[in-house]
Amino acid sequence: MPFNVQNIGGNIIYVTFAKQDSASSESGAILAFDQVTGKYKGMLTGTDNNPINIDGLWAIGFGNDASAGTATTLYFIAGPDNEANGLLGTLTAVENVQGNHQ
Repeated sequence: MPFNVQNIGGNIIYVTFAKQDSASSESGAILAFDQVTGKYKGMLTGTDNNPINIDGLWAIGFGNDASAGTATTLYFIAGPDNEANGLLGTLTAVENVQGNHQ
């Protein structure tokens, strides 16, 4: 089930999902969709080209170059270990050897 949705950069919609059952919820992958066409763009990947999976992911959002942090950094909050802990983290795009952003 969709858990958090963000319009990032004006042309791509990012969606986090939570898998829910009677005992717990799971959320960790970040998927990207084109805002205009709705076409699936892919999963957010790390420098190793494997999908990023954040244990207990709750929400994502970029900063605003002011009090909410840098606009080029994706901030996230999560509740890892079955929500026993809280985590605030960041993801920053890097350029790979082919010139693409990840």
